[in-house]
Amino acid sequence: MPELVEEKVCWYRSPIDKALRKKLMERSDAKGLIHVVSLILLSLSTGFGVWYSAHHFHWSLTLLALFVHGTCFTFLGEHAGIHELSHGTVFKTKVLNEFFLKLIGFFTWKNIHVYRASHTRHHMATVHCKQDLEVPLPYKVTLRQWIGYYTFDVDRFLGTNWQIIRNAFGVLSGDWENYLFPEGSKDRKKVFAYARIVLMGHLLIVAGIIYLQDWILLLLFTFPTYATWLAWLVTIPQHAGLQPDTPDFRLCCRSVKVDPFTLFLHWNMDYHVEHHMFAGVPFYNLPKLREAIKDDLPPMRPFFETWKEIRHTLKKQKTDPAYCYIPEIPKG
Repeated sequence: MPELVEEKVCWYRSPIDKALRKKLMERSDAKGLIHVVSLILLSLSTGFGVWYSAHHFHWSLTLLALFVHGTCFTFLGEHAGIHELSHGTVFKTKVLNEFFLKLIGFFTWKNIHVYRASHTRHHMATVHCKQDLEVPLPYKVTLRQWIGYYTFDVDRFLGTNWQIIRNAFGVLSGDWENYLFPEGSKDRKKVFAYARIVLMGHLLIVAGIIYLQDWILLLLFTFPTYATWLAWLVTIPQHAGLQPDTPDFRLCCRSVKVDPFTLFLHWNMDYHVEHHMFAGVPFYNLPKLREAIKDDLPPMRPFFETWKEIRHTLKKQKTDPAYCYIPEIPKG
């Protein structure tokens, strides 16, 4: 692992009219609420479907219901929901943003303070090897991981839950956590306090489930990391196979065309070059941002075409780690 440093990156950003940029950065409580509440209601509906199926139908239908629920629920977590809320751009009202961030962080077992600090660093030095350990390049996905994405993601479950347990007992682990929260940092208290709330809250939920003996609820509250396949299929393309250590978001980030429902689940994060280039623009304004600067960006390629390119790149990187895909950038 390279020694972590802190250096300012002078990023290239596409030219845009200042008045338009200011307008695109405007936040809306109404738009934020519609999106967040819609996704929460969707997860509640699919979760109820799992519970109802477990009590009334054959187990095979319950497995199908779990697959559907996991597919939708995952997007509330760090792949999209927590990610956007951590930017503080979803709502105009800060209290609403923090409320939903803490609420969703609780149910997805995610320490929002560690994530926000890590993701801030990720944006400051996107895939710079000595500064960004959130998304290290070259990207690697093992067969074990792929199997976990379509079934139960054991690695993700152990990673997120163990982090909460460690933090709850006042322990930071690894170079990245200790780099983000050095000895004497006041933010360490926030990390530990939130982890204790999450851990104690879930222990109470588990106690309630044991009392009710309604075991299917364990899969809805305590073991929520399954069927994460779609979230990973749209998250991996954001940086995989691209160029590290570059000051140009067009070379280290990727925007991809997906269907409207996936775009909804993913909070428009498929406009990923645009998101990194102007991180202060709320997710619901990213399509308009794309339209304003598209002549200065690489083409936004279809999902399957993108994955064909990624598979080729990752395969080639096994023998040549220095190889990376260079997107076509407009001249000038």
